[in-house]
Amino acid sequence: MELIRGRWTEQYINCIEDKRNYDSIMRGRMYMHHELAQKYCEKYSVPDLTSEEKNAIQNYWSQFGIHITDYSYHRMYYFATGIHDPKFVPDYIAGHIVYAYYNDHAYEYTWRDKNMFDRLLPDVPLPILLAKRCRNRFIVQNEYYSEENLQKVSAGIYQKMMQDNEPYMIIKPSRNSGFGRGVKKYKVNSMMDVENAVSEWGGYMIS
Repeated sequence: MELIRGRWTEQYINCIEDKRNYDSIMRGRMYMHHELAQKYCEKYSVPDLTSEEKNAIQNYWSQFGIHITDYSYHRMYYFATGIHDPKFVPDYIAGHIVYAYYNDHAYEYTWRDKNMFDRLLPDVPLPILLAKRCRNRFIVQNEYYSEENLQKVSAGIYQKMMQDNEPYMIIKPSRNSGFGRGVKKYKVNSMMDVENAVSEWGGYMIS
């Protein structure tokens, strides 16, 4: 693997949704990763590295423009494996430097939004959706509706459910919903039930 010297220090995009600078977020996450390794070293009384080992680590990573500020991950790796190799890649470097170098963060939030999956992954089998809500617009069968058309959207969903003899509706957030977080199941007895459930959500998928 070849890294361009100093490449990771460049400024990346501002996260539109977080309203914070991307680099600031990454620095916070890097400190969090340091803490995880530090706790391991404390728990198992991992010895500190020698000056020679620290210099070897620093000399290796400095050729890529990376300055190691915490040796906890190397301490943990050396202790657990018995292998003293400065080329070991700490988790925070892999996740927040190498990953950032090889991935364009301008597309990060597009890939996080599950409402885009049918467009980005057209050949992958996905759940059948009755409707989607994306950036305050409803999408039903590739037709776009404003929020003012909530009744029309709800009527279309309810009609389809009645045709399929399906009494339950499942709504899933389209972002930050891994491992089933935020998934809700609704019993539908009328179109009003659909309208009430749909109006509660921001970005979501309805199946």
